[in-house]
Amino acid sequence: MEARGESAEGQASVVYVIVTRSRLNRSYWGGNKIADVCKKGGQFECWNSPTNNIDTACEEYKNVEKVVKDVIYNGAYGHLDDGSDHFNNPDKEGYPTWTNNCA
Repeated sequence: MEARGESAEGQASVVYVIVTRSRLNRSYWGGNKIADVCKKGGQFECWNSPTNNIDTACEEYKNVEKVVKDVIYNGAYGHLDDGSDHFNNPDKEGYPTWTNNCA
């Protein structure tokens, strides 16, 4: 669950990054299918970590699932859809070198 512990808006921002990447249909991001983008190696920790066991029955998972469905099916949090293809929380990850290319 990428962005677990973030607000619903923070989680929706990650969903929009995934949607943007699928729209752009780049092989290095997994192509044009959302599932393939999510599972592309080295991109989203929650789907790529062999030690990450996701409990689909927990409340946190259900909250994230609701945000995902609201974004995908209802366009919720549309103000966050600015075409971003990356995300970063500097409080958790610092400033990776790729952030130097961001405005």
